[in-house]
Amino acid sequence: RSWAPTRPSRPRWPHGNSSTSTCATSFPTLPIRGAKSLRTKLDEQRESALLSRELATIALDAPATADLDELRLDGAMPELVDPLFEELAFGRIRDRITRWKS
Repeated sequence: RSWAPTRPSRPRWPHGNSSTSTCATSFPTLPIRGAKSLRTKLDEQRESALLSRELATIALDAPATADLDELRLDGAMPELVDPLFEELAFGRIRDRITRWKS
């Protein structure tokens, strides 16, 4: 027997594009506050939720043409950092910058 604690199995919710699913129809029976109105809210906000999901997904197939040496940080440029930090009232955050470009 393994020393690791066992976890209760998680329910498997069906995924897909249909607006009605076993998961969505079971919301009114969930033991949470507002479960009765959850189905309606999900139906009304479906497109927004799908768009949010798409926007939050990192595109792993995006073309990347930069060379790693080009992306290496040589240090912060004081002539750019100082006016910006002054405008944004960052004050003491400048003290955290450990590498400055010569």
